[in-house]
Amino acid sequence: MAKVTVDIYLDKRRKTKTGGHRVRIRVTFKRKTKYYDTGIILEEDDFLRIKNAKRRTDSEKETKWKLDALLHRAIVITEKLPIFTFQQFEKKYYTNKEATNTISSGFNEYIEQLNQEKRFGTAESYQTAKNSIEAFSANSTYADIDARFLQNYENWMLEQNKSITTVGFYLRALRTIFNNAISAEHISPSLYPFGKTKYVIPTSKNNKRALPIEEIKQIFEYPAVPYSDEDFGKDMWIFIYLTSGINFVDLCRLKWSQINGNILTYNRTKTKRTKRVIEPIQVPLKGKTWEIIKKWGNRSKAPSDFLFPFFLGVEKDTKNERERKKDLNKKINSGLKSIGNSLNLSIPLTTYVARHSYATIMVKNGIQLTTLKSQLGHSTINTTEKYIGSLGIKNLIEITDKLTQF
Repeated sequence: MAKVTVDIYLDKRRKTKTGGHRVRIRVTFKRKTKYYDTGIILEEDDFLRIKNAKRRTDSEKETKWKLDALLHRAIVITEKLPIFTFQQFEKKYYTNKEATNTISSGFNEYIEQLNQEKRFGTAESYQTAKNSIEAFSANSTYADIDARFLQNYENWMLEQNKSITTVGFYLRALRTIFNNAISAEHISPSLYPFGKTKYVIPTSKNNKRALPIEEIKQIFEYPAVPYSDEDFGKDMWIFIYLTSGINFVDLCRLKWSQINGNILTYNRTKTKRTKRVIEPIQVPLKGKTWEIIKKWGNRSKAPSDFLFPFFLGVEKDTKNERERKKDLNKKINSGLKSIGNSLNLSIPLTTYVARHSYATIMVKNGIQLTTLKSQLGHSTINTTEKYIGSLGIKNLIEITDKLTQF
């Protein structure tokens, strides 16, 4: 069997801008030689002195230690490979190559990827998480972040009066960055700081986010000034509540072609990346939903036109669309906050409360959780497809009558 030789080599084929030469690991197998950079640049005299001198300065000792460690690592890898190939050697040798890179560089790469995929909202969320971690400890590397670092970060966040929910959100983003680096084989799984025996990301108990039917009745009957922010917020809340808790961006993207008779069919945008088979959500449109469509809907009713005119003139999956959505959300939530304060509701009123209230009322009226997951567009229950297939439009219409049984 051919022998693999590994040694330290001063590459004198070309000089760097500083006048020195790159020090490389030289690996030879079956008369083929490849060179792997160490990141160290030395003059020839300095290289020979570090390699052969009996007495060295502290700086020279540190450089020799680094070179010896890299040489030892390369030798161990060649010895442990059952069959040597340069490809397998490089795969092992470059593992943890980026361990000394800052975690911010990993965030930056992923944020750029998200923006390229037009996932601008997610990109903003990761930017916020990155900013928080940098504020705690700037220039931290993958190798720096261990269970103690994460616990200290959690404590620091709580001292800043941040919630456990926020801590968990930022650290799940950080966990994704680690997983990306491991999947790309840039760092070793041994550096992964999360898990039962290391650091466990905290979770908070879900706060109450659903309204009782009595308070939902109050919202329906609230006397908002026509076409005011309160009126707009109220109608959008009711529409979301009556259409299976539709996500607001999905609401804005609805087209007239998605209505067949009194049945609205749509796909939930959020699950497109998590479900291999997209199950359409079907919603019966009744008196109140038709009222809201007539009041706020697009006057043009061509099949390809938006049901609501909120995204007119805005290209899909662009930052302009996201900015338009943020402005609309701000307007809606301003109106909802005013309504909630006037009615003295048990929880702050937001569009998200409409989704939770829909789910809670449906469960209280006997709908199976698996069916409910389908109507919400979730992807976490394996039997969803079987249940939704057996529900049928007639039963769905009867069940959704429960939403307004006041």
